[in-house]
Amino acid sequence: MRSSLVIAYVFSFALLGSLGSLGSLLWGCTPAAPSPGPLVESIQPPIVCDQQLTKMVRLGGENLTRETTGSLTLGTNLDGSPGSGAHQPLVGVQWMSPELLFFRVDPTLALAAGVYDVSATNADGQSHTAEQSLVVVDPPRIDSLAVTAACDTITITGVSLVAVGERFPTVAVIDAGGQTLLSQLVDPTSCLALPRRDTGVRVCTTLTLPVPAGMLSAGEHMVQVTNASDAPCQAMAPLVLIVDGAGSHS
Repeated sequence: MRSSLVIAYVFSFALLGSLGSLGSLLWGCTPAAPSPGPLVESIQPPIVCDQQLTKMVRLGGENLTRETTGSLTLGTNLDGSPGSGAHQPLVGVQWMSPELLFFRVDPTLALAAGVYDVSATNADGQSHTAEQSLVVVDPPRIDSLAVTAACDTITITGVSLVAVGERFPTVAVIDAGGQTLLSQLVDPTSCLALPRRDTGVRVCTTLTLPVPAGMLSAGEHMVQVTNASDAPCQAMAPLVLIVDGAGSHS
């Protein structure tokens, strides 16, 4: 009888010890702290051309991973009206570090011109959006050329004439033989009021090119516009500038 009591006591003590250990495990467990979500802090360059070129865009931020994906969303049109909200996943993503990745913009995406929100999303679903951080423009277009009577100024009117900060479009005058007679950076005017001014992006409609005396010889000339180096799409004027021997023009 005494042996039975001793066995029962030992078993009860062992059982309580096991429960105590289990209780310690249950009460001692704490959930892992969630990983921090991504942050999108900068987009460089802040503008791309949607045609003619392939451009790798730099996304700077924090907590980016090898599995980070993202998207572009058309938030605002260039004229300031609401965008369509069209959604394009980021393509060609190249992760470099927790603070840097690149994505690709090229003509195959067929992005509409406008101001885009850029989002980054980690594998756990956490996401962050930098609103109005990437401007997409069409190539420049030259609609008209106007030349002063003295042939000392050419005024170009068109659309998508782009400057970024102090980086201006380049205007070139080319003769019929393909020789560049004049090439100059020109600060554009008559610009759209984009939602964000801090990017330095200006999308304008007018370029005024001063022409040194005697620079334009008689004959046919073409005018070429190449946008600022961030989005260097080009346009050749469909109009021909003709200078005759008397100095008149048309």
